Amino acid sequence: MNQQQESKKMAMEVNGRPISFEEIEMQTRLFLLEQAHSGKARPDIKEIDQLRQRAIEALVQNRLLKSASAREGLEVEDSRMKAVLDEIISSIGSDEKLTTFLQEAGISRDFYDGQIRDNLLIQDYLALIAREVEDPTEEEVKAFYEENKAEFKLPEQIRASHILVKSDEKDSEEEKQLAREKAEAILRRIEEGTDFAGLARSTSDCPSASEGGDLSFFHRGQMVRAFEDAAFGLNVGETSGIVSTRFGYHIITKTDEMAPRDLSFEEGRDKIVTFIREERTRKAIQDHILRLREEAEIVYHASTESRIIQP
Repeated sequence: MNQQQESKKMAMEVNGRPISFEEIEMQTRLFLLEQAHSGKARPDIKEIDQLRQRAIEALVQNRLLKSASAREGLEVEDSRMKAVLDEIISSIGSDEKLTTFLQEAGISRDFYDGQIRDNLLIQDYLALIAREVEDPTEEEVKAFYEENKAEFKLPEQIRASHILVKSDEKDSEEEKQLAREKAEAILRRIEEGTDFAGLARSTSDCPSASEGGDLSFFHRGQMVRAFEDAAFGLNVGETSGIVSTRFGYHIITKTDEMAPRDLSFEEGRDKIVTFIREERTRKAIQDHILRLREEAEIVYHASTESRIIQP
Protein backbone atom coordinates (compact mmCIF):
# COMPACT_ATOMS: atom_id res chain seq x y z
CA MET A 1 0.00 0.00 0.00
CA ASN A 2 1.51 3.39 -1.05
CA GLN A 3 1.58 6.49 1.19
CA GLN A 4 -1.51 8.09 -0.39
CA GLN A 5 -3.57 4.93 0.04
CA GLU A 6 -2.36 4.62 3.64
CA SER A 7 -3.35 8.22 4.45
CA LYS A 8 -6.87 7.66 3.15
CA LYS A 9 -7.24 4.51 5.24
CA MET A 10 -9.98 4.64 7.84
CA ALA A 11 -8.60 5.40 11.29
CA MET A 12 -11.87 5.31 13.19
CA GLU A 13 -15.66 5.52 12.95
CA VAL A 14 -18.10 7.68 14.87
CA ASN A 15 -21.60 6.21 14.71
CA GLY A 16 -20.65 4.57 11.43
CA ARG A 17 -19.17 7.75 9.93
CA PRO A 18 -15.49 7.29 9.01
CA ILE A 19 -12.52 9.48 9.93
CA SER A 20 -9.39 8.84 7.86
CA PHE A 21 -5.76 9.28 8.78
CA GLU A 22 -5.65 11.97 6.09
CA GLU A 23 -8.34 14.00 7.89
CA ILE A 24 -6.51 13.66 11.21
CA GLU A 25 -3.30 14.85 9.58
CA MET A 26 -4.92 17.85 7.90
CA GLN A 27 -6.76 18.86 11.08
CA THR A 28 -3.46 18.67 12.95
CA ARG A 29 -1.85 20.85 10.30
CA LEU A 30 -4.67 23.38 10.67
CA PHE A 31 -3.85 23.58 14.39
CA LEU A 32 -0.18 24.02 13.49
CA LEU A 33 -1.10 26.92 11.21
CA GLU A 34 -3.11 28.54 14.01
CA GLN A 35 -0.15 28.25 16.37
CA ALA A 36 2.24 29.72 13.81
CA HIS A 37 -0.17 32.60 13.13
CA SER A 38 -0.36 33.39 16.86
CA GLY A 39 3.44 33.62 17.02
CA LYS A 40 4.09 30.46 19.02
CA ALA A 41 7.46 28.72 18.66
CA ARG A 42 7.85 25.76 16.31
CA PRO A 43 6.52 22.71 18.18
CA ASP A 44 8.55 19.61 18.94
CA ILE A 45 7.47 16.00 18.35
CA LYS A 46 5.74 15.75 21.73
CA GLU A 47 3.75 18.93 21.15
CA ILE A 48 2.74 17.78 17.66
CA ASP A 49 1.52 14.51 19.11
CA GLN A 50 -0.59 16.48 21.59
CA LEU A 51 -2.00 18.50 18.69
CA ARG A 52 -2.77 15.24 16.89
CA GLN A 53 -4.80 14.00 19.88
CA ARG A 54 -6.57 17.35 19.96
CA ALA A 55 -7.30 16.98 16.24
CA ILE A 56 -8.84 13.53 16.82
CA GLU A 57 -11.06 14.93 19.58
CA ALA A 58 -12.08 17.84 17.35
CA LEU A 59 -13.01 15.55 14.46
CA VAL A 60 -15.00 13.23 16.73
CA GLN A 61 -16.88 16.18 18.20
CA ASN A 62 -17.41 17.54 14.70
CA ARG A 63 -19.02 14.29 13.57
CA LEU A 64 -21.30 14.13 16.60
CA LEU A 65 -22.48 17.72 16.27
CA LYS A 66 -22.96 17.45 12.51
CA SER A 67 -25.21 14.43 13.00
CA ALA A 68 -27.16 16.27 15.70
CA SER A 69 -27.48 19.28 13.39
CA ALA A 70 -28.85 17.08 10.61
CA ARG A 71 -31.48 15.69 12.97
CA GLU A 72 -32.63 19.27 13.56
CA GLY A 73 -32.80 19.86 9.81
CA LEU A 74 -30.10 22.55 9.87
CA GLU A 75 -28.22 23.53 6.71
CA VAL A 76 -25.73 26.24 5.79
CA GLU A 77 -26.81 28.40 2.88
CA ASP A 78 -24.29 28.72 0.05
CA SER A 79 -24.49 32.53 0.22
CA ARG A 80 -23.41 32.49 3.87
CA MET A 81 -20.56 30.09 3.13
CA LYS A 82 -19.45 32.29 0.23
CA ALA A 83 -19.48 35.41 2.41
CA VAL A 84 -17.13 33.79 4.95
CA LEU A 85 -14.80 32.46 2.25
CA ASP A 86 -14.78 35.82 0.44
CA GLU A 87 -13.61 37.53 3.64
CA ILE A 88 -10.77 35.03 4.06
CA ILE A 89 -9.80 35.27 0.38
CA SER A 90 -9.81 39.07 0.58
CA SER A 91 -7.36 38.99 3.50
CA ILE A 92 -4.97 36.70 1.59
CA GLY A 93 -5.24 38.27 -1.85
CA SER A 94 -6.94 35.77 -4.13
CA ASP A 95 -8.62 32.38 -4.27
CA GLU A 96 -5.53 30.94 -5.94
CA LYS A 97 -3.25 32.27 -3.18
CA LEU A 98 -5.44 30.68 -0.52
CA THR A 99 -5.36 27.31 -2.28
CA THR A 100 -1.58 27.50 -2.75
CA PHE A 101 -1.05 28.54 0.89
CA LEU A 102 -3.09 25.56 2.11
CA GLN A 103 -1.37 23.12 -0.25
CA GLU A 104 2.04 24.25 1.00
CA ALA A 105 0.82 23.54 4.55
CA GLY A 106 -0.37 20.06 3.53
CA ILE A 107 -4.09 20.88 3.70
CA SER A 108 -6.47 20.29 0.80
CA ARG A 109 -8.85 23.06 -0.23
CA ASP A 110 -11.81 20.67 -0.05
CA PHE A 111 -10.98 19.82 3.57
CA TYR A 112 -10.55 23.48 4.49
CA ASP A 113 -13.81 24.58 2.88
CA GLY A 114 -15.58 21.63 4.48
CA GLN A 115 -14.34 22.64 7.91
CA ILE A 116 -15.66 26.17 7.41
CA ARG A 117 -19.09 24.86 6.42
CA ASP A 118 -19.11 22.40 9.33
CA ASN A 119 -18.17 25.14 11.79
CA LEU A 120 -21.01 27.36 10.58
CA LEU A 121 -23.44 24.47 10.89
CA ILE A 122 -22.24 23.65 14.39
CA GLN A 123 -22.49 27.32 15.43
CA ASP A 124 -26.16 27.26 14.45
CA TYR A 125 -26.74 24.03 16.37
CA LEU A 126 -25.03 25.31 19.51
CA ALA A 127 -27.14 28.48 19.24
CA LEU A 128 -30.22 26.26 19.60
CA ILE A 129 -28.84 24.92 22.88
CA ALA A 130 -27.98 28.45 24.06
CA ARG A 131 -31.55 29.59 23.43
CA GLU A 132 -32.81 27.00 25.89
CA VAL A 133 -30.66 28.41 28.71
CA GLU A 134 -32.69 30.33 31.28
CA ASP A 135 -31.74 33.83 32.40
CA PRO A 136 -30.86 34.16 36.08
CA THR A 137 -33.56 35.42 38.41
CA GLU A 138 -33.18 38.76 40.17
CA GLU A 139 -32.54 36.88 43.43
CA GLU A 140 -29.72 34.90 41.79
CA VAL A 141 -28.16 38.07 40.39
CA LYS A 142 -28.28 39.80 43.79
CA ALA A 143 -26.83 36.75 45.52
CA PHE A 144 -23.94 36.67 43.02
CA TYR A 145 -23.25 40.35 43.66
CA GLU A 146 -23.19 39.89 47.44
CA GLU A 147 -20.92 36.83 47.22
CA ASN A 148 -18.46 38.56 44.88
CA LYS A 149 -18.49 42.17 46.06
CA ALA A 150 -14.70 42.30 46.10
CA GLU A 151 -14.72 41.90 42.31
CA PHE A 152 -17.00 44.86 41.72
CA LYS A 153 -14.59 47.76 42.12
CA LEU A 154 -13.72 50.64 39.84
CA PRO A 155 -10.03 51.65 39.92
CA GLU A 156 -8.86 55.25 40.02
CA GLN A 157 -9.78 56.98 36.78
CA ILE A 158 -8.87 60.28 35.22
CA ARG A 159 -10.18 62.27 32.28
CA ALA A 160 -7.67 63.91 30.00
CA SER A 161 -7.35 65.64 26.65
CA HIS A 162 -4.27 65.63 24.48
CA ILE A 163 -2.71 67.00 21.34
CA LEU A 164 -0.66 64.55 19.29
CA VAL A 165 2.02 65.41 16.76
CA LYS A 166 2.66 62.13 14.98
CA SER A 167 6.19 60.80 14.71
CA ASP A 168 6.76 57.22 13.66
CA GLU A 169 9.67 55.21 15.03
CA LYS A 170 10.75 54.67 11.41
CA ASP A 171 11.03 58.41 10.78
CA SER A 172 14.46 59.92 10.22
CA GLU A 173 16.09 61.94 12.99
CA GLU A 174 15.38 65.10 11.01
CA GLU A 175 11.67 64.21 10.73
CA LYS A 176 11.48 63.44 14.45
CA GLN A 177 13.12 66.78 15.27
CA LEU A 178 10.66 68.67 13.08
CA ALA A 179 7.73 66.92 14.79
CA ARG A 180 9.11 67.79 18.23
CA GLU A 181 9.62 71.41 17.25
CA LYS A 182 6.00 71.56 16.07
CA ALA A 183 4.84 70.14 19.43
CA GLU A 184 6.98 72.68 21.31
CA ALA A 185 5.47 75.51 19.29
CA ILE A 186 1.95 74.29 20.16
CA LEU A 187 2.92 74.03 23.84
CA ARG A 188 4.14 77.64 23.82
CA ARG A 189 0.77 78.77 22.45
CA ILE A 190 -1.00 76.88 25.26
CA GLU A 191 1.28 78.52 27.84
CA GLU A 192 0.42 81.90 26.31
CA GLY A 193 -3.27 81.22 26.94
CA THR A 194 -4.57 79.80 23.66
CA ASP A 195 -7.57 77.49 24.16
CA PHE A 196 -6.40 73.86 24.44
CA ALA A 197 -9.51 72.33 22.83
CA GLY A 198 -9.34 74.74 19.91
CA LEU A 199 -5.67 73.94 19.31
CA ALA A 200 -6.42 70.22 19.53
CA ARG A 201 -9.09 70.56 16.84
CA SER A 202 -6.76 72.45 14.50
CA THR A 203 -3.39 70.78 15.14
CA SER A 204 -3.73 67.29 16.68
CA ASP A 205 -3.06 64.19 14.56
CA CYS A 206 -5.24 62.02 16.84
CA PRO A 207 -8.86 61.10 15.94
CA SER A 208 -9.80 62.72 19.28
CA ALA A 209 -9.07 66.10 17.64
CA SER A 210 -12.73 66.36 16.62
CA GLU A 211 -13.59 66.21 20.34
CA GLY A 212 -11.09 68.89 21.28
CA GLY A 213 -8.60 66.16 22.23
CA ASP A 214 -10.89 64.65 24.87
CA LEU A 215 -10.09 61.01 25.68
CA SER A 216 -12.84 60.65 28.28
CA PHE A 217 -12.14 58.66 31.48
CA PHE A 218 -9.53 55.90 31.57
CA HIS A 219 -7.69 53.89 34.19
CA ARG A 220 -4.13 52.63 34.41
CA GLY A 221 -3.33 49.94 31.88
CA GLN A 222 -5.37 51.46 29.06
CA MET A 223 -2.73 53.81 27.66
CA VAL A 224 0.94 53.38 26.82
CA ARG A 225 3.09 53.65 29.95
CA ALA A 226 4.80 57.01 29.29
CA PHE A 227 1.48 58.71 28.45
CA GLU A 228 -0.24 57.11 31.44
CA ASP A 229 2.47 58.10 33.91
CA ALA A 230 2.44 61.70 32.71
CA ALA A 231 -1.36 61.99 32.75
CA PHE A 232 -1.83 60.45 36.19
CA GLY A 233 0.98 62.63 37.56
CA LEU A 234 -0.88 65.85 36.71
CA ASN A 235 -3.27 67.81 38.91
CA VAL A 236 -6.72 68.59 37.51
CA GLY A 237 -6.37 71.61 35.23
CA GLU A 238 -2.62 71.13 34.81
CA THR A 239 -0.94 70.65 31.41
CA SER A 240 2.11 68.49 30.80
CA GLY A 241 5.27 69.24 28.89
CA ILE A 242 6.14 67.25 25.76
CA VAL A 243 5.54 63.52 26.32
CA SER A 244 7.19 61.14 23.86
CA THR A 245 5.66 57.73 22.97
CA ARG A 246 5.87 55.42 19.98
CA PHE A 247 2.96 57.39 18.48
CA GLY A 248 4.78 60.71 18.55
CA TYR A 249 4.75 63.78 20.80
CA HIS A 250 1.86 64.51 23.16
CA ILE A 251 0.72 67.49 25.18
CA ILE A 252 -1.70 66.37 27.89
CA THR A 253 -4.10 68.26 30.11
CA LYS A 254 -5.92 66.56 32.98
CA THR A 255 -9.56 67.65 33.18
CA ASP A 256 -11.14 65.44 35.86
CA GLU A 257 -10.49 62.51 38.19
CA MET A 258 -12.45 59.83 40.06
CA ALA A 259 -11.20 58.02 43.13
CA PRO A 260 -11.48 54.21 43.22
CA ARG A 261 -14.88 53.04 44.44
CA ASP A 262 -17.19 50.04 44.71
CA LEU A 263 -19.66 49.41 41.91
CA SER A 264 -23.29 49.47 43.07
CA PHE A 265 -25.53 46.51 42.36
CA GLU A 266 -27.36 48.46 39.64
CA GLU A 267 -24.08 49.37 37.94
CA GLY A 268 -22.93 45.75 37.95
CA ARG A 269 -26.25 44.05 37.28
CA ASP A 270 -26.05 43.75 33.47
CA LYS A 271 -22.52 42.33 33.62
CA ILE A 272 -23.62 39.78 36.22
CA VAL A 273 -26.58 38.66 34.10
CA THR A 274 -24.31 38.29 31.07
CA PHE A 275 -21.68 36.38 33.05
CA ILE A 276 -24.17 33.93 34.62
CA ARG A 277 -25.88 33.32 31.29
CA GLU A 278 -22.55 32.71 29.52
CA GLU A 279 -21.48 30.27 32.23
CA ARG A 280 -24.78 28.42 32.03
CA THR A 281 -24.54 28.30 28.24
CA ARG A 282 -20.97 26.97 28.38
CA LYS A 283 -22.00 24.25 30.84
CA ALA A 284 -25.12 23.34 28.84
CA ILE A 285 -23.02 22.89 25.70
CA GLN A 286 -20.36 20.88 27.54
CA ASP A 287 -23.01 18.62 29.08
CA HIS A 288 -24.72 18.15 25.73
CA ILE A 289 -21.49 17.19 23.96
CA LEU A 290 -20.62 14.81 26.81
CA ARG A 291 -24.02 13.17 26.46
CA LEU A 292 -23.54 12.79 22.69
CA ARG A 293 -20.16 11.13 23.32
CA GLU A 294 -21.56 8.77 25.93
CA GLU A 295 -24.29 7.67 23.54
CA ALA A 296 -21.97 7.38 20.53
CA GLU A 297 -20.31 4.27 19.14
CA ILE A 298 -16.68 5.13 18.48
CA VAL A 299 -14.59 2.40 16.85
CA TYR A 300 -10.81 2.64 16.37
CA HIS A 301 -9.54 0.60 13.41
CA ALA A 302 -5.81 1.22 13.90
CA SER A 303 -3.46 3.06 16.20
CA THR A 304 -3.26 6.79 15.64
CA GLU A 305 -0.37 7.11 18.07
CA SER A 306 2.26 5.85 15.63
CA ARG A 307 1.44 8.32 12.88
CA ILE A 308 3.00 11.57 14.00
CA ILE A 309 3.56 14.54 11.70
CA GLN A 310 7.22 15.49 11.60
CA PRO A 311 7.99 19.13 12.53
